[in-house]
Amino acid sequence: MKPTLEMKDEVDWLLSVFHDNSGVIAWDDEWSMCMKAETHNSPSALDPYGGAMTGIVGVNRDILGTGLGARPIANTDVFCFGPPGLGRRPS
Repeated sequence: MKPTLEMKDEVDWLLSVFHDNSGVIAWDDEWSMCMKAETHNSPSALDPYGGAMTGIVGVNRDILGTGLGARPIANTDVFCFGPPGLGRRPS
């Protein structure tokens, strides 16, 4: 969080950082873009479909609540892995 907050003071295209329901960046002189990421590891582990739905609905809700109300136009999905060469931790 700290590097992002420090960067906000150095660039003019970060419009809202860790203040509203989602981050806002300037796209051009007329448009801005909201970005929101959400993880639901615990609900997804217990109920994969319900956990995924909670993540989608939560992200869209937060975009809609940003500023005067943004409009969601796309959702993305990211699946992350640890480094493949990373060994297991000792038990």
